[in-house]
Amino acid sequence: MLEGYSTIAYLAALSNKIKLGVQVTCNFFRNPGLLIKMISTIDVLSGGRTYFGIGAGWFRQEARGLGIQFPSLNERFDRLEETLAIAKHIWKGERKPYNGKYYKLKKPINSPQPISKPHPPILIGGSGEKNIKISSEIWRRM
Repeated sequence: MLEGYSTIAYLAALSNKIKLGVQVTCNFFRNPGLLIKMISTIDVLSGGRTYFGIGAGWFRQEARGLGIQFPSLNERFDRLEETLAIAKHIWKGERKPYNGKYYKLKKPINSPQPISKPHPPILIGGSGEKNIKISSEIWRRM
């Protein structure tokens, strides 16, 4: 399997109509500030054709195979909630610090901002209806 963000950046350069995104990014595989910057960059380079697919993560073997710690289920969902809060913070253009339980961003800078307004569409994936409802509620509260 190819790495998703490298692949969609390549596809953005080759196409001018397709919507681009990774169906479900494992939330804890990348630092949220960098992940939001990557999605913003692809959105700008593609003319506003990307979306943000994210999930709490489930595949322990892949994480360990890549040398990434595999948190507990509760921690994975807490980190997902925090990543969504960081996305909202950054995509609003906030440059004030973000201080969460897991992530701290001293002065998030995301310039240029995405072309998609108010931000790229967000697809929250999960292993069933229950997880999707939980994740949707997380986003509504923010």
